[in-house]
Amino acid sequence: TMIVPPLADDVHGDRFRRATLGALLLARGLRLVSIWHASFLTLMLDVMARDWDVLVDAIAPVDRRRGSELRRASAADVRSIWPRLTLVSCWGDGPAARHANALADRLVGIEVQRKGLIATEGVVSVPFGSLHPIAIRSHFFEFLDPDGRARLADELEPDVDYHVVLTTGGGLYRYRLGDRVRVDGCVDRTPSLTFVGKYDRVSDRYGEKLSDAFVAGVIEAVFTGTDRPQFAMLAPDETPAGVAYTLFVDRDAARRRDLSVALERELRRNPHYAWCVDLGQLRPAAVAAVGPGADRAYVEACVARGQRLGDVKPVSLDGSAG
Repeated sequence: TMIVPPLADDVHGDRFRRATLGALLLARGLRLVSIWHASFLTLMLDVMARDWDVLVDAIAPVDRRRGSELRRASAADVRSIWPRLTLVSCWGDGPAARHANALADRLVGIEVQRKGLIATEGVVSVPFGSLHPIAIRSHFFEFLDPDGRARLADELEPDVDYHVVLTTGGGLYRYRLGDRVRVDGCVDRTPSLTFVGKYDRVSDRYGEKLSDAFVAGVIEAVFTGTDRPQFAMLAPDETPAGVAYTLFVDRDAARRRDLSVALERELRRNPHYAWCVDLGQLRPAAVAAVGPGADRAYVEACVARGQRLGDVKPVSLDGSAG
């Protein structure tokens, strides 16, 4: 049963958030929250805390008993608001991992379950315990290895990145999803997959051909052995001296002295990027510090550009400047 009713197309911004929160707060029996990007719920909780009194005042005339109950609850304690809530399902791999971890830290006593790899075209993996085995009873899968050879599920190897190819019972034949996956374990004999990034999100201004999947690996390599920042995203930045790919990252991480050097070193593993820098088409990589509201600012910017709030996806690379 869906708690939140369909909202009119012209309901945006705070009106959308308040309408959604109003429906959620009326539902004392809420048990499961399913979202895509974890920051969607994080932003909702921020608005709830900010507008708590206004929201409760609006609920009281609709449901006096629930209004009284909420007045005794705390906006900072989700369990006091929804005592039956036990599970939040969201993306949790690749660029989405840090957002899911932050949400889990906030939802004490509530399980945050990482979704499997779900595409519009089909389900690739499902959550099972702490792993995500391939949905072998749902579709027929092939996986392209780095040499372009198609492998079946029982031929997959650890520590190798594969490109998912899907054939469905509905007639979709050998469809390349554009998703890069890696084996992270097994459930019995079925490989478990973790999502690494997208192959089809590419920034290519001068022939550098940087992909989201490659940049996700760069960020992972740069921060190996250190705490992963809450926000880290690469984007081209247009400066008077030229375009420089810039890592927008939490202030604490940005203070690291060797960060720009390490970033440039990892990016140069892509020979197309290295060639563009060597030719002077691109400036060497740079670092920009962002504040604690970076997640919210990015989501709101995507919505302002016309994306639906629920469709904003976590990325390691955004090809937009500015």
